[in-house]
Amino acid sequence: MFYGRTRSYITTAGGTRSKEERWCDIKVDVAGGSRDIYAAIDGAFDVQKISVENGEAEQYGSITNIPPILQIQVQRVQFDPVKKSSFKSTHHLDLLQTIYMDRYMDTTKPEMMNRRRQCWEWKSKLKSLEARRAELLRKQV
Repeated sequence: MFYGRTRSYITTAGGTRSKEERWCDIKVDVAGGSRDIYAAIDGAFDVQKISVENGEAEQYGSITNIPPILQIQVQRVQFDPVKKSSFKSTHHLDLLQTIYMDRYMDTTKPEMMNRRRQCWEWKSKLKSLEARRAELLRKQV
């Protein structure tokens, strides 16, 4: 009743492989600041770069089976690698009455996967623009 399944995909130059795993909760964090529930869950399922077999690969996850009762665990305790100590994040996580999980579900529909990839590209572009803005603001000071 409390367990779901996720399929993790890893894409390298040699192709794509996947692995399915069971889970009892979705772990999210708010260490980077306050966010809404979708931004937090995105962190668990969005594409990310990883090191595999002496190269770089893309990894993302999709839910193959969602449990009737979904548990979301907010990771409040984090580790600061600069200070080399643990800290407790007190940032706000905005919850909604209804959470739509369809965007995280595994699908064979190409239009859904294309939409996810488009969103990942937007987020990547936004992240680089925010980094550039921060750099420009540092130079003005």
